[in-house]
Amino acid sequence: MNEILSEWKISPEEARRSEKLATVAIVMKYPVTDGFMKIPPEERKAIIREFLQQQYASLKKDFTLTNIKLANKRTEPRLLEAQMKMKDVYDLKEKEYVHHVRVKEMEGVERLTSEEDNEEKPDLFYAVKARYAILIEGITSGLQTYEERIVLLKAKNEEEAEKKALDILPKQEEPFLNSDKRYVWFKFEEIIDIQEMYARELKDLDKDGIELYSERKDRRMKPGDEWLLPYRSKE
Repeated sequence: MNEILSEWKISPEEARRSEKLATVAIVMKYPVTDGFMKIPPEERKAIIREFLQQQYASLKKDFTLTNIKLANKRTEPRLLEAQMKMKDVYDLKEKEYVHHVRVKEMEGVERLTSEEDNEEKPDLFYAVKARYAILIEGITSGLQTYEERIVLLKAKNEEEAEKKALDILPKQEEPFLNSDKRYVWFKFEEIIDIQEMYARELKDLDKDGIELYSERKDRRMKPGDEWLLPYRSKE
Protein backbone atom coordinates (compact mmCIF):
# COMPACT_ATOMS: atom_id res chain seq x y z
CA MET A 1 0.00 0.00 0.00
CA ASN A 2 2.87 2.36 0.75
CA GLU A 3 3.79 2.55 -2.94
CA ILE A 4 0.40 4.15 -3.63
CA LEU A 5 1.27 6.95 -1.19
CA SER A 6 4.84 7.43 -2.40
CA GLU A 7 3.88 10.50 -4.44
CA TRP A 8 1.81 12.16 -1.70
CA LYS A 9 2.74 14.25 1.34
CA ILE A 10 1.04 11.98 3.85
CA SER A 11 2.28 9.14 6.04
CA PRO A 12 0.75 5.65 5.93
CA GLU A 13 -0.44 6.13 9.51
CA GLU A 14 -2.25 9.36 8.65
CA ALA A 15 -3.77 7.85 5.51
CA ARG A 16 -5.02 4.81 7.39
CA ARG A 17 -6.99 7.07 9.76
CA SER A 18 -8.04 9.68 7.19
CA GLU A 19 -11.74 10.32 6.56
CA LYS A 20 -10.86 12.63 3.66
CA LEU A 21 -11.92 11.69 0.16
CA ALA A 22 -9.50 10.26 -2.33
CA THR A 23 -10.12 9.96 -6.06
CA VAL A 24 -8.95 6.52 -7.13
CA ALA A 25 -8.55 4.76 -10.48
CA ILE A 26 -9.44 1.08 -10.19
CA VAL A 27 -8.66 -1.75 -12.58
CA MET A 28 -10.73 -4.84 -11.88
CA LYS A 29 -9.24 -8.30 -12.35
CA TYR A 30 -9.85 -9.88 -15.76
CA PRO A 31 -10.93 -13.52 -16.06
CA VAL A 32 -8.39 -16.15 -17.01
CA THR A 33 -8.85 -16.84 -20.72
CA ASP A 34 -7.04 -20.18 -20.99
CA GLY A 35 -8.99 -22.44 -23.30
CA PHE A 36 -11.01 -19.59 -24.80
CA MET A 37 -10.04 -20.58 -28.35
CA LYS A 38 -12.41 -23.51 -28.04
CA ILE A 39 -15.32 -21.28 -27.01
CA PRO A 40 -17.36 -19.34 -29.61
CA PRO A 41 -17.03 -15.51 -29.42
CA GLU A 42 -20.58 -14.88 -28.21
CA GLU A 43 -20.13 -17.38 -25.39
CA ARG A 44 -16.81 -15.74 -24.48
CA LYS A 45 -18.53 -12.35 -24.27
CA ALA A 46 -21.15 -13.75 -21.93
CA ILE A 47 -18.56 -15.36 -19.64
CA ILE A 48 -16.44 -12.20 -19.42
CA ARG A 49 -19.47 -9.95 -18.97
CA GLU A 50 -20.84 -12.04 -16.11
CA PHE A 51 -17.41 -12.25 -14.43
CA LEU A 52 -16.85 -8.47 -14.52
CA GLN A 53 -20.40 -7.63 -13.45
CA GLN A 54 -20.11 -9.93 -10.42
CA GLN A 55 -16.83 -8.27 -9.42
CA TYR A 56 -18.30 -4.80 -9.86
CA ALA A 57 -21.29 -5.75 -7.71
CA SER A 58 -18.91 -6.99 -4.98
CA LEU A 59 -16.96 -3.73 -5.16
CA LYS A 60 -20.07 -1.59 -4.67
CA LYS A 61 -21.28 -3.86 -1.85
CA ASP A 62 -17.96 -3.76 0.03
CA PHE A 63 -17.22 -0.03 -0.30
CA THR A 64 -19.00 3.30 -0.30
CA LEU A 65 -18.11 4.85 -3.64
CA THR A 66 -19.25 8.21 -4.98
CA ASN A 67 -18.90 9.98 -8.33
CA ILE A 68 -18.32 6.70 -10.15
CA LYS A 69 -17.13 7.05 -13.73
CA LEU A 70 -16.88 3.90 -15.81
CA ALA A 71 -14.30 3.97 -18.60
CA ASN A 72 -16.48 1.82 -20.85
CA LYS A 73 -20.00 0.43 -21.03
CA ARG A 74 -21.64 -0.88 -17.88
CA THR A 75 -22.00 -4.32 -19.40
CA GLU A 76 -18.25 -4.88 -18.93
CA PRO A 77 -17.19 -2.73 -15.93
CA ARG A 78 -13.43 -3.16 -15.63
CA LEU A 79 -11.88 0.34 -15.55
CA LEU A 80 -13.41 2.99 -13.34
CA GLU A 81 -12.73 6.11 -11.33
CA ALA A 82 -14.47 6.91 -8.06
CA GLN A 83 -14.18 8.74 -4.74
CA MET A 84 -13.87 6.98 -1.39
CA LYS A 85 -12.46 7.59 2.07
CA MET A 86 -8.70 7.39 2.09
CA LYS A 87 -8.66 4.90 4.97
CA ASP A 88 -10.73 2.45 2.89
CA VAL A 89 -8.19 2.36 0.06
CA TYR A 90 -6.05 0.00 2.15
CA ASP A 91 -8.81 -2.62 2.23
CA LEU A 92 -9.63 -2.02 -1.44
CA LYS A 93 -6.05 -2.80 -2.48
CA GLU A 94 -6.25 -6.23 -0.81
CA LYS A 95 -9.46 -7.37 -2.49
CA GLU A 96 -9.07 -10.39 -4.76
CA TYR A 97 -11.19 -8.80 -7.48
CA VAL A 98 -8.96 -5.71 -7.73
CA HIS A 99 -6.01 -5.83 -10.09
CA HIS A 100 -4.61 -2.32 -9.59
CA VAL A 101 -5.36 0.88 -7.67
CA ARG A 102 -3.94 4.35 -8.18
CA VAL A 103 -4.68 7.43 -6.10
CA LYS A 104 -5.24 10.32 -8.51
CA GLU A 105 -6.20 13.02 -6.00
CA MET A 106 -6.33 13.39 -2.22
CA GLU A 107 -8.47 15.97 -0.50
CA GLY A 108 -6.26 18.52 1.28
CA VAL A 109 -3.02 16.64 0.50
CA GLU A 110 -0.26 17.87 -1.84
CA ARG A 111 1.53 15.73 -4.34
CA LEU A 112 5.28 15.29 -3.96
CA THR A 113 7.60 16.52 -6.70
CA SER A 114 9.88 13.65 -7.60
CA GLU A 115 13.42 14.03 -8.87
CA GLU A 116 12.31 12.39 -12.10
CA ASP A 117 9.90 15.26 -12.75
CA ASN A 118 12.85 17.66 -12.76
CA GLU A 119 15.08 15.51 -14.94
CA GLU A 120 15.36 16.24 -18.63
CA LYS A 121 13.65 13.53 -20.61
CA PRO A 122 15.97 11.48 -22.84
CA ASP A 123 15.69 11.49 -26.61
CA LEU A 124 13.54 8.78 -28.16
CA PHE A 125 13.87 6.95 -31.46
CA TYR A 126 11.36 7.85 -34.17
CA ALA A 127 10.74 6.18 -37.52
CA VAL A 128 9.88 8.81 -40.11
CA LYS A 129 8.22 7.70 -43.35
CA ALA A 130 8.74 10.12 -46.23
CA ARG A 131 7.98 10.29 -49.97
CA TYR A 132 10.42 11.30 -52.69
CA ALA A 133 9.59 11.97 -56.35
CA ILE A 134 12.24 10.68 -58.75
CA LEU A 135 12.84 13.46 -61.29
CA ILE A 136 14.81 12.62 -64.43
CA GLU A 137 16.38 15.36 -66.51
CA GLY A 138 14.33 16.16 -69.60
CA ILE A 139 11.45 13.72 -68.87
CA THR A 140 8.17 15.66 -68.88
CA SER A 141 5.43 13.02 -69.40
CA GLY A 142 4.53 9.37 -68.81
CA LEU A 143 4.69 7.45 -65.57
CA GLN A 144 6.84 8.81 -62.78
CA THR A 145 8.45 6.60 -60.16
CA TYR A 146 8.41 7.72 -56.57
CA GLU A 147 10.04 6.28 -53.48
CA GLU A 148 8.81 5.93 -49.91
CA ARG A 149 11.57 5.52 -47.39
CA ILE A 150 11.83 5.22 -43.63
CA VAL A 151 14.56 7.03 -41.72
CA LEU A 152 15.47 6.66 -38.07
CA LEU A 153 16.24 9.67 -35.89
CA LYS A 154 16.20 10.74 -32.25
CA ALA A 155 14.10 13.49 -30.71
CA LYS A 156 12.39 14.37 -27.45
CA ASN A 157 8.89 14.23 -28.93
CA GLU A 158 7.04 13.85 -32.23
CA GLU A 159 7.03 17.60 -32.92
CA GLU A 160 10.81 17.78 -32.61
CA ALA A 161 11.16 14.65 -34.76
CA GLU A 162 9.10 16.30 -37.52
CA LYS A 163 11.16 19.49 -37.30
CA LYS A 164 14.43 17.55 -37.55
CA ALA A 165 13.12 15.47 -40.44
CA LEU A 166 12.01 18.56 -42.40
CA ASP A 167 15.50 19.97 -41.95
CA ILE A 168 17.39 16.80 -42.84
CA LEU A 169 15.38 14.95 -45.48
CA PRO A 170 15.36 17.58 -48.29
CA LYS A 171 19.17 17.69 -48.13
CA GLN A 172 19.81 13.94 -48.30
CA GLU A 173 19.81 13.38 -52.05
CA GLU A 174 22.16 15.06 -54.52
CA PRO A 175 21.52 14.71 -58.28
CA PHE A 176 23.50 11.93 -59.97
CA LEU A 177 24.06 10.69 -63.53
CA ASN A 178 22.21 7.55 -64.54
CA SER A 179 23.22 5.03 -67.22
CA ASP A 180 21.66 7.27 -69.94
CA LYS A 181 23.84 10.12 -68.70
CA ARG A 182 20.78 12.03 -67.52
CA TYR A 183 20.73 13.63 -64.13
CA VAL A 184 18.38 12.02 -61.61
CA TRP A 185 17.11 13.84 -58.54
CA PHE A 186 15.25 12.32 -55.61
CA LYS A 187 13.12 15.32 -54.66
CA PHE A 188 11.69 15.29 -51.15
CA GLU A 189 7.90 15.76 -51.22
CA GLU A 190 6.42 15.15 -47.79
CA ILE A 191 6.47 13.32 -44.49
CA ILE A 192 3.82 10.60 -44.59
CA ASP A 193 3.91 9.46 -40.99
CA ILE A 194 5.98 9.48 -37.79
CA GLN A 195 5.98 6.70 -35.23
CA GLU A 196 7.72 6.44 -31.89
CA MET A 197 9.75 3.26 -31.53
CA TYR A 198 10.12 0.89 -28.60
CA ALA A 199 13.91 1.14 -28.76
CA ARG A 200 15.40 3.62 -26.30
CA GLU A 201 19.12 3.01 -26.80
CA LEU A 202 21.35 1.84 -29.64
CA LYS A 203 21.86 -1.47 -27.86
CA ASP A 204 18.12 -2.08 -28.27
CA LEU A 205 18.72 -2.12 -32.03
CA ASP A 206 21.51 -4.69 -31.76
CA LYS A 207 19.20 -7.67 -32.09
CA ASP A 208 18.19 -10.17 -34.74
CA GLY A 209 15.42 -7.80 -35.69
CA ILE A 210 13.40 -4.87 -34.39
CA GLU A 211 10.30 -3.23 -35.79
CA LEU A 212 11.07 0.19 -37.24
CA TYR A 213 7.67 1.04 -38.65
CA SER A 214 4.20 -0.42 -39.03
CA GLU A 215 1.16 0.66 -41.01
CA ARG A 216 -2.31 -0.87 -41.09
CA LYS A 217 -4.54 -0.81 -44.14
CA ASP A 218 -7.80 -2.48 -45.12
CA ARG A 219 -8.32 -4.74 -48.10
CA ARG A 220 -11.06 -7.01 -49.31
CA MET A 221 -10.76 -10.56 -48.02
CA LYS A 222 -10.17 -13.37 -50.47
CA PRO A 223 -10.26 -17.17 -50.10
CA GLY A 224 -7.44 -18.27 -47.81
CA ASP A 225 -7.52 -15.09 -45.68
CA GLU A 226 -10.03 -16.42 -43.19
CA TRP A 227 -9.12 -17.90 -39.79
CA LEU A 228 -11.62 -20.44 -38.46
CA LEU A 229 -11.28 -22.16 -35.09
CA PRO A 230 -12.82 -25.53 -34.15
CA TYR A 231 -15.13 -24.41 -31.32
CA ARG A 232 -16.39 -26.98 -28.85
CA SER A 233 -20.09 -27.67 -28.84
CA LYS A 234 -22.02 -25.62 -26.29
CA GLU A 235 -22.72 -27.58 -23.15
